[in-house]
Amino acid sequence: MRRYPTLASRAVQAIQQALLTRAAKRPRVRISFDIDDTLACQLHHADVESSWLPACAHRWWGEPLRIGTRSLTRELRRQGCSIWVYTSSGRAPSYIRRWLMLYGIRVDGVVNSVRHNHALTVHGLSNTPSKFPPAFDIDLHVDDSEG
Repeated sequence: MRRYPTLASRAVQAIQQALLTRAAKRPRVRISFDIDDTLACQLHHADVESSWLPACAHRWWGEPLRIGTRSLTRELRRQGCSIWVYTSSGRAPSYIRRWLMLYGIRVDGVVNSVRHNHALTVHGLSNTPSKFPPAFDIDLHVDDSEG
């Protein structure tokens, strides 16, 4: 019986420790969603999520939300993802957060046209794309538009 660990067992321990440290420091995957025709939909174009508000109240409090959005965001959060909204519209971030909270969805960040244009200026981009996810450390953007 050996009292001292062998080189191989020390290597295994070092690798395990490195993996644990890396896992602890690993950033969450950041996923953003567009609003128009992606999260929000026209009533007759797609099924919508149920809300605790009556349908007539949505004229003042927000657009209908595409069915499946609530379960998708819950699953993404369960897997450790950070959920963002990235829209080229001028909707205020507070409006977007409130609208999604009506459906029980919390987002970690909102990028609207004002924040987007500021980021493009900071990055020195003159030929402006409609969305620029890398400026906000967004790993995946879901959108119905090619722009």
